[in-house]
Amino acid sequence: MNLYAKWSERIFYRYSLLILGAFVNGAPPQQIRGSTEVLGNIGSSVSLPCNTTSSAIKPVILVMWFKGDNEDPFYSLDMRTKGRRGKESGKHWAHEMWRNKATFNYIEDSSISGHLSRLVLSPLSLSDEGLYRCRVDYGQAPTKIETIKLSILVPPSPPVIYDVHDIQLTSVVGPFHIGSNITLKCRARGGQPLPILAWIRDEITLNSSSKIISHKSGTSSPSVQSTLNTLHITNLTRQDDGSVYHCLAFSQALHKPLSEEVTLDVILPPLSALINSPRTSLTAGLTYNFSCDSKGSSPFVVFNWTIVAQHEEKVDSRYLGNTSVINLAASVLDHNSTLVCEAFNPLLPNQRVQDQMPINIHYKPKISLSLGTSIEMNNIKEGEDIYLECLVDSRPEVSKLYYTHEGIKMDPNKPGRKLVSKGILVIQNISKHDAGDYVCFAENEEGTGNSEVVQIHVLYAPVCKSPPKLYGLSVGDQIEIPCSVSANPEDLTFHWFFNTTQDSKEFINLPGAHSDNNSSMTVSYLARSVDDYGTLLCFASNSIGHQDTPCASHIIPSGPPDPVRECTTGEPDPFIISILCHPSYDGGLTQTFTAEFYTSTEYTTLQSTVTNNAPTFTVYNLPPGTRYYLKIYAENAKGRSAIVKLKASTVKETSRLPLLPPEQSFYDTPGVPYLSKPNSPGQLEQTVFIVLASVAGLAFIVIITLLLCKFQCQVGGHGISRGVPTATSSTSPLSARELVEISLLQEPEADADITADTCLLSMAASGSLLSNSPLIGSSQTLNDAGRNLNQAQGQYYGQAC
Repeated sequence: MNLYAKWSERIFYRYSLLILGAFVNGAPPQQIRGSTEVLGNIGSSVSLPCNTTSSAIKPVILVMWFKGDNEDPFYSLDMRTKGRRGKESGKHWAHEMWRNKATFNYIEDSSISGHLSRLVLSPLSLSDEGLYRCRVDYGQAPTKIETIKLSILVPPSPPVIYDVHDIQLTSVVGPFHIGSNITLKCRARGGQPLPILAWIRDEITLNSSSKIISHKSGTSSPSVQSTLNTLHITNLTRQDDGSVYHCLAFSQALHKPLSEEVTLDVILPPLSALINSPRTSLTAGLTYNFSCDSKGSSPFVVFNWTIVAQHEEKVDSRYLGNTSVINLAASVLDHNSTLVCEAFNPLLPNQRVQDQMPINIHYKPKISLSLGTSIEMNNIKEGEDIYLECLVDSRPEVSKLYYTHEGIKMDPNKPGRKLVSKGILVIQNISKHDAGDYVCFAENEEGTGNSEVVQIHVLYAPVCKSPPKLYGLSVGDQIEIPCSVSANPEDLTFHWFFNTTQDSKEFINLPGAHSDNNSSMTVSYLARSVDDYGTLLCFASNSIGHQDTPCASHIIPSGPPDPVRECTTGEPDPFIISILCHPSYDGGLTQTFTAEFYTSTEYTTLQSTVTNNAPTFTVYNLPPGTRYYLKIYAENAKGRSAIVKLKASTVKETSRLPLLPPEQSFYDTPGVPYLSKPNSPGQLEQTVFIVLASVAGLAFIVIITLLLCKFQCQVGGHGISRGVPTATSSTSPLSARELVEISLLQEPEADADITADTCLLSMAASGSLLSNSPLIGSSQTLNDAGRNLNQAQGQYYGQAC
């Protein structure tokens, strides 16, 4: 469509709207008297109201908007097309100059709902100001015309402050002398309507009278109106220094007034000077910060620092600087001198004030620590007596003196040590534990001083670093067994011994390999037969002496571990199950622990598997109210232990208690203990069942105990022990109590229900020990093992000597 066709269609549509509105019912338009005044800020948006109430007998068919005296509408809403061709509202039309500015929000029942239809104009400009008419044409009623007056508000420019010579002022004004008179002018340009200017100081209005002035920014530009307010300040005083004067511009076009401020600066001499000292006395060798405060000087102040020392009626002055803060390194030479701070205003150099402070130099204790003159530092042997001497120099006198050993404060009342007069520390019967760093501390009012570190080295014979250990081996296994000792000096010689048989009581010296640090030695041990089970002893010696008690390693048969015991459950939780068990004998090898979680009683549906180095298991993100069947076992290089079956469940999320499905009970699977506790006391059947089960279990334990005792008596009477008994007596490094939970290899009986060739029996230290083992025999065997150990020590010391 060409431009001529578009222009013709627009002209036709415009005049058809006018004709339709004038003759729709033959009635002349009804002019509503008066007009509505609407204010709008320039650059923002405004809405012009129009009552467009419609009803079934008085439907609105056309709404037109006019501006000023123009008879051509710039916006219209044609409601005749409402409901036609799927349209729910009428047809909006806007002049091309208003399409991006005007939007009409039509409300059909505006007077009933209390919301009027509105013409929204955005953004506003000065040309939008004027009279607007809203014409509403009805199908069966007279036309209504409403008049709206739109006024555009224009904010003024920010106020500017000038002096009497029209020089612009900002921030600080001055400096002025006391008694001066000054004039301040505040001017704001433009604004519609013009603003009101006011001077304010300390929230008090000083002058709000303004006058309007006109001026031109150029020869060809139109004149611009400005608002001017002049403030006269007379006879300035000290109180006027630092005062802030605000000029505020109030305008109807602003939500809050525009503001500009200046601060007066008055020339003032200082009133006082004061030295701020961190303390009354100074510590020699430290640097102190001294500040000097001066009050009353404006616009600034200058400081002069000096030290005045008087030595035999001679005054010596030293200049330090002209700042308010100085760093002074205290020296003993400055004792009894005077620190002086002088303050003055350079604009008033003859009006000066000063402050003085006497200097008193103290110092914290200076300490020297040394070993007794008759003691050789590198030849202190265990069991000797030594003493340390601490010399102190301080001002003022020392109030406290003490020693530290390896950073820990020593107790002078501890047996074997005492602190005597003049800072001498005596250590009687010194041991290897007394070796280390010693420091002497002394305190006075100035602080704490400490000496240099004196390191004491104590020479002592070797001692074993770790207690006796158990090593589980099978015939044919080989293991590296270390022997670590602590000694000073470390010129160590190692000897290894092993008892061979019970009958010969001979000890074999074994070769070993030294480690890199020379404080340990390792042997590679191979168990070729059952005769190789026993106790391996390690002796060490240095230039101080021989090791009194050897390092013992007990070689025992290895096998699968024993099952876990005493399993308990954690707190009930809807999503987590936690199981804590106690480990049993590990078979002489490192063991791991595994828990398998099943959801069926037949243990066919595996839900999760957890393997840890300790018998503690936690499974997360489980569904609430679900029961699980667990298999827990220990495992080492020789195999698995017997399986312990347990039962646990997650609780329902709402109750946080271990609930089970209603058709099942806590004890519906025989032989499997349930770890979660019921919500409340069980029913009668469950109570009876628990009592009966407890009685039956107690009876079973009594029967098993009697059988074991009878079996032990039979075995001990016939003397069927085999192998080399290597258990220790009371003089052995490994006591009977330390042999608790040792597992013994035993031949299975013909009618035993087992699936392997051997079974493991866990023996308690306080109970009866089966003699059917190459390791543990009768009490006579224990005594023989103790005599073997003493014989080994005698043979070793005889060889060493």
